[in-house]
Amino acid sequence: MDEITISSVTDLLNDLSQREDKDEVYMMFRGQSSIEWPLLPSIARFPSTLDGYDDWMNFEKALIENFKQYSFPYLDKKPLSYIEWLILAQHHGIPTRLLDWTTNPLKGLFFAVENLIYENDGVLWALEPAAWWEGDDVKTSALLKKHENANWLSAYMPDHSQIRIVAQESCFTIFPFPNKKKQMPPIDLLKTYDKSINNLRKYRILGSAKQGLIIELSRLGVKHRTIFPSLDGVAKSVLYELGLYYDF
Repeated sequence: MDEITISSVTDLLNDLSQREDKDEVYMMFRGQSSIEWPLLPSIARFPSTLDGYDDWMNFEKALIENFKQYSFPYLDKKPLSYIEWLILAQHHGIPTRLLDWTTNPLKGLFFAVENLIYENDGVLWALEPAAWWEGDDVKTSALLKKHENANWLSAYMPDHSQIRIVAQESCFTIFPFPNKKKQMPPIDLLKTYDKSINNLRKYRILGSAKQGLIIELSRLGVKHRTIFPSLDGVAKSVLYELGLYYDF
């Protein structure tokens, strides 16, 4: 796995342009504030909560059913499938087997640097999946059941049914659930998911470069109010433009 250190938007774009002539196809990007964080979905960070459930699948179903029960009064549009419920729940803080990515490298970079309370090095991951799933494919596939092949990681391109998906150019990796209550291995353990990944690359983002990168990205139109199209995003953009950085 390649690791490239970057400290500017130009560093990233130059490296990506040099790779355009290679065999890489459709890439997905994920930025994380700390380079130490594993590539795992949010549900994998709560192994102790499996107590009382037979396996990961039943745990996730319980979370989604509870989310459904209490969310209906607030929905303008009801999700039409389980994958749409997973995406909606994930965006509102419910842990699921989905891991958020974007098809836009600059938006991936934004997520790696936007929270300046993390002063250590960040990371931008670039992943080329072996195959993509889209829209209705998931409704009738085995992706959202227990995988017969527990090592297959699925890349999913959602319908543009939510404004946040459109703004962030979102896509997802769907993790297979291990048997029973076994721990979920992270993506960067390539030997686990090697058949479903063509390429995985790691861009180290120097902690000292994060503030400068936020300014560069803002000039390119990648900022809180465009990534998070809401009053919360507008408020955060206003504060960042005044140099007020804190976690809220």
